[in-house]
Amino acid sequence: MNTAQNKLLKIILPASCFASFLVGNAHATVTNVAYWRGGENDFPEAPQGSRITVDIAGSNNLQPWNKPQSTPGYNQFGPYYLIPANYTVGVNATRAPGSSVNWAFDPGAENTFFGPPINANAGNANWGIQCYDATQDANGQRGIVFNGTDGGYGLFVYNGFYSGIVNGVGILQGTVAPDGNWHNIALVNDNGVVKLFIDGVLNVSAPLGGSKPFTANDYFTIGSAKFQNFVSGSIDEVRLFTFEVGAFEPEDLLDYVPGAYASWATANAGGQTANLDWDNDGVPNGVEYFMNAAPGFTANPGLDGSNKVTWINGGNIPRTGYGTKFMVQTSSDLVTWEDVSDSGLEDNTSGPGGSLSYIVTGEGKQFVRLKVTPN
Repeated sequence: MNTAQNKLLKIILPASCFASFLVGNAHATVTNVAYWRGGENDFPEAPQGSRITVDIAGSNNLQPWNKPQSTPGYNQFGPYYLIPANYTVGVNATRAPGSSVNWAFDPGAENTFFGPPINANAGNANWGIQCYDATQDANGQRGIVFNGTDGGYGLFVYNGFYSGIVNGVGILQGTVAPDGNWHNIALVNDNGVVKLFIDGVLNVSAPLGGSKPFTANDYFTIGSAKFQNFVSGSIDEVRLFTFEVGAFEPEDLLDYVPGAYASWATANAGGQTANLDWDNDGVPNGVEYFMNAAPGFTANPGLDGSNKVTWINGGNIPRTGYGTKFMVQTSSDLVTWEDVSDSGLEDNTSGPGGSLSYIVTGEGKQFVRLKVTPN
């Protein structure tokens, strides 16, 4: 999966400037009906195991059953963080915010979260259900996220593989097995075709085979299939969304693949560690690797006296990668972005020990970002 991460600098000439992470424009036709963060937005005053998990997109809070736990996230590269880390999810947002907590489930304890089914797709045959999963036991059947029965749908492990189910229609068995590491999984009904995505890539699909009402009943559950087939492992960032006919794109999924930037960082970032807080923004996500920054580089590069912005090329990225691996872009409205040609740069030298700089020209409000696509 190609994963592009961006750094954004807002510039108001000749006044001061600030910088933040760019989150990208959400697909306007996709709406989050329900979104459970997996611990960040739950009530900290309640003891572990008894915390209601909060729906930040609606009012579908879920109750705990048999004390599911919230725990710091993990994967094979260290703590689990989504990028951009300082983004607040709105109703139409499709990228995940930073995640430092997830749920942990023990099948022996038979713990889960539950609530009423969510009939968000009434009158709309286009829906999606998505989460991050780090299931540790791929044997048999395990319910991950279920939205009711008799017309409901969900994600689960079936015969050892990530799969989707549409009750009354059948099982869509995937070809990717859980391995204990984080995976982004999603089941989408796109205008009569059910699609299973694994880590942002279409895995399997099948037609529904007829008109279905998709009116869920019973329970909405996380960590089980309506109090059966309990999972062993961790789940995070669960959301239910709808979209207009013909409007769905894979980019509308929560699109960061955990670990994708770590291997690129190892090869290009001069020995830094991917899960440390190099930009001092309070989030140890190693995002500077996408900026190809040397230690000491901050999230606010700012302007010098000549209105020049400089990004340090502290890794192994050659200057010839400009235009493919990295690109400076400008905008006046954060909607339309224009590429800056190599000849429009003030400086572009290969790393390590190189730098990339651009002189901001013109008047009024401007935005500048460095977009890096390593994979």
